[in-house]
Amino acid sequence: MDNRSPVIEPWYRQFWPWFLMFLPGCAVVASFISLAIAMHHSDSPLRDSYSKQGFAIEPIAAADAEAKLRKLSAALTIAGDGAIDLALRGQLTQRSPTLTLEFIHPLDTQHDKTIALIIDSTGHYRGHLPAVLDGRWLIELREPGQHWRLRGSIDLQAQRELQLAL
Repeated sequence: MDNRSPVIEPWYRQFWPWFLMFLPGCAVVASFISLAIAMHHSDSPLRDSYSKQGFAIEPIAAADAEAKLRKLSAALTIAGDGAIDLALRGQLTQRSPTLTLEFIHPLDTQHDKTIALIIDSTGHYRGHLPAVLDGRWLIELREPGQHWRLRGSIDLQAQRELQLAL
């Protein structure tokens, strides 16, 4: 009969301690990865046309109501080379020499583009996109110094014409 006691290995050579530490270790690593992503890709700030009421974020409707009161609408056409042609219709006391057209990226404000449109002799506003844009964009048309806006969205891969109206 052999009275030798079994050899017990140290804890760091056993399977179960490492298995039990693996899952919390994965959670710690995942939290640091999430923290790095959150710090690198912060939330975009609210645009000036929105207000925060408690936890709700709501658009301010005064600019839209002004455009509706003036019965404003616009026909926007974007050529393949990025040339923009805009025909503005509605009750305007006088035509402004410039309009501001904003291409707003739905997810990242760093990609937003603002284009100044200048009126020509035919009464159309013309401008040019500085870069070729693809995908879906939100559009806001404003007159500097006025309190109206027209909004819409366009998918530049599928369409090149848009009617802006309320």
